[in-house]
Amino acid sequence: MSNDQPPYGPPPGWGQGPQGPGAQGPGPQGGQGWDSQGRPQWGGQPGQQGPQWSTAQQAPAPRRKGLWIGGAAAATALVLVGGGVFAFQQVLGGGGEQPAEAIPDTALAYARIDLDPSAGQKINILRLLNRLPDFSEETGIDDEDADLRKVLFEQTLGKEDCDVDYEQDVEPWIGERAGAAALPGSGEEPTPLVVLQVTDEDAARDGVKALEACDGASSEPSGFAFVGDYLLVAESQSVADDAAQDAEAGPLSEDDAFTADMDELGEQGVASAWGDIEGLAQLSGASEDDLKVVRDQGLTSAALALRAGSDYIEVATAAHVTEAPDTDQRSQVGQMPEDTVAAVGFAGGGDAVQQGWTAIEDALSTTPGFGAQLDEVESATGLSFPDDLVTLFGDNLTLAVGQGGLADIAELQDPAQLRTLDVGLRSVTDAADLQAVIGNLNRLIGQAGAPELVTRESDDGLVVATNDDWAGQMAEGGSLGDSEAYQKVVPAGDDAVGVFYLDADKVSEVVTAVGGSEAAEVQKYLDPVRAIGVSGSAPDGDYTSGTLRVSFD
Repeated sequence: MSNDQPPYGPPPGWGQGPQGPGAQGPGPQGGQGWDSQGRPQWGGQPGQQGPQWSTAQQAPAPRRKGLWIGGAAAATALVLVGGGVFAFQQVLGGGGEQPAEAIPDTALAYARIDLDPSAGQKINILRLLNRLPDFSEETGIDDEDADLRKVLFEQTLGKEDCDVDYEQDVEPWIGERAGAAALPGSGEEPTPLVVLQVTDEDAARDGVKALEACDGASSEPSGFAFVGDYLLVAESQSVADDAAQDAEAGPLSEDDAFTADMDELGEQGVASAWGDIEGLAQLSGASEDDLKVVRDQGLTSAALALRAGSDYIEVATAAHVTEAPDTDQRSQVGQMPEDTVAAVGFAGGGDAVQQGWTAIEDALSTTPGFGAQLDEVESATGLSFPDDLVTLFGDNLTLAVGQGGLADIAELQDPAQLRTLDVGLRSVTDAADLQAVIGNLNRLIGQAGAPELVTRESDDGLVVATNDDWAGQMAEGGSLGDSEAYQKVVPAGDDAVGVFYLDADKVSEVVTAVGGSEAAEVQKYLDPVRAIGVSGSAPDGDYTSGTLRVSFD
């Protein structure tokens, strides 16, 4: 498989209903557990051995609960620059056990990071991130061959009042992989579990004791056990023992839903995460009505991975869905003029507006005066809700911004000068109905002293723009999708139902033209970046997929 052209599509849910993993799925919320002090945890993988430290043979209780957990979270922050994205089950670094083999299959969320993955992933990511200003200063990573484990130690535990030496007390036993999981708890809070790969179990025991001896630690005990190549760290010894026993009996790596999602996601890269959506919702204390909303969305589980090519970094997603709106439409962002600076487009917007409006009406039905206030708005504007919004969004809607007038935008003073900007909407809809809507909008715009919008019919609907030239270009269609910059950050453009695209080089030209000290500050962050793309695919069987990709010059 080529490192530059992985076989996956875009982020789930653009104009579809089910959404990709985000705040409610894997990532910082769904992919980790949290300790009692609010610090993120990692997940893990099973092995062949049972717990080595039983309740009867407890290792000395660490006096700083979360020391390991906080360190694991910090490693993730270092590698992902605060991104909160992780990886899982599939072998990345040339063999050996993965953290999911040391995690029980009851886990509701799981995350994993590999500090030395295969196919040059780490080198690519660090090489590209080091092109961003302040990256090395903020993270302490200035070499693509850096030992990230040592960097982590120096940035976290090395700053504690600890008489611990990395080379002597940590390096002899610490492996390259770590994970975290959120296990079902007795109440609404999840039970966190951290797993760390170890290369020498005896040395790991000694290293743990050295870390436990750090000054200033609390009296809260933690629990430790071993499963295969992994050290399990839990909030108590009984939790660690139970997790180890459960992982040996039924590891997450053999769970059907987990393995199916990982297979769909493909290459796991440096880091990735997985979550059971309904399980996480239940764990958060969601009501039965809230759970019904989750089920109606049809999203059951989701996975994501952080990976890199020679000139891009991306987050790829795969979401398992039981229901997803079926549409023959695909995003038209790729049909915009080639000099487009930024564009966003999605299919199925009209249906989404109709469904969303019904939900809004249901929610506000008991609000006194809501109906009367809406009637007043419709009377004053001549618009009809939600019908006119449904018409505007239609079967497919694209917003595109060209380069025209952007360099002089800071100088705009007269509303009439807005015509110099190239901004427009292209809607696949009933052109006559949308013309009527725009007529009402132009009346309101005219009253405000701004120039009226221009319309131009396209083959399948209507274009509404700030000026005739841009309206014509959008209606005729262009070749943005054929450009190298677009194809690099929207790798499955032909199948995308939703796309966001930003040409960073063109934005950089505008910033340069605007000038000034603030522009120079922005410019240094734009210079290394070529383009940014976010895209979501149409459902393929039981899955939607997607990418958020940043390419570099």
